[in-house]
Amino acid sequence: MKTTLEWSSLAKNDEDGWVYYSKKGTSDPKDWNSIEALNQKHMGLFISRKGSKYWLPAKMVVSAMEGA
Repeated sequence: MKTTLEWSSLAKNDEDGWVYYSKKGTSDPKDWNSIEALNQKHMGLFISRKGSKYWLPAKMVVSAMEGA
C-alpha cells in the first residue's frame, strides 16, 4: 500500500519516469498523462517507476489519487 500511495503522490505532481508493461516488453519512460491515456484504453495496465522493482495495476494508483 505504501508504494501505491507514494506513486499516487508522484502522479499528482506530474512526475515523469513511468514505465508500463506491454506485449513488446517494458516501455521507455513516459509522463503521467501518457499513462492515464493508456490506462483508459487498456484495462489491466501494469505500471512501474524507472528503476523500481515493483509493478502495480495502474487502476490502483488512479484509485489512490482519487481517494487521497
